[in-house]
Amino acid sequence: GGIAAHGPEHTWGSCYPSHMWAEGLVLYHQLTGDRYALTVARRVGDFFLKYIKDRFVVVQGTAREMGWLLIALSAIYDLTREERYLDGIRRVVDFNIGEGVKKFFPTGATFATGVAIIGLDRARHFHRDKDTQKFILGLLDWMMEHRRDEIWLFEYWHDTEQGYIPYIQAHLP
Repeated sequence: GGIAAHGPEHTWGSCYPSHMWAEGLVLYHQLTGDRYALTVARRVGDFFLKYIKDRFVVVQGTAREMGWLLIALSAIYDLTREERYLDGIRRVVDFNIGEGVKKFFPTGATFATGVAIIGLDRARHFHRDKDTQKFILGLLDWMMEHRRDEIWLFEYWHDTEQGYIPYIQAHLP
């Protein structure tokens, strides 16, 4: 049920809750009726649920892992309406909103926070819509204050010790 993160020679084929995009499988199933695509999407969702239950620290390893997980579970839940996927969404959303904006990966990369915001936005329709909207706006306010460079554009990559790594720096207008 896991998918090797990234690809060969990047993470050496390990499977963990990252870089798993079930939304495309769900869309493919909807377009073609291919039941195997839905089976695989569910297996990915169940893989995420196992990590939420048994290894939550990995789910909360970075903002992007958390974001991709919410995107995947939301796509699967949106189609299947299976309560177990909503339970996973609830646990992740409730934890992060409960921790608050200031504790939301303050040293993480800006692009990772962007993935998390996409995941939160995808999940908010199913759980705590207004609270999540408020949380997202708080994250964006925090990014405005802490993640802009000397020319006031968002840093794509941010390293708290080095400021940013110039060779991969990009701006998010």
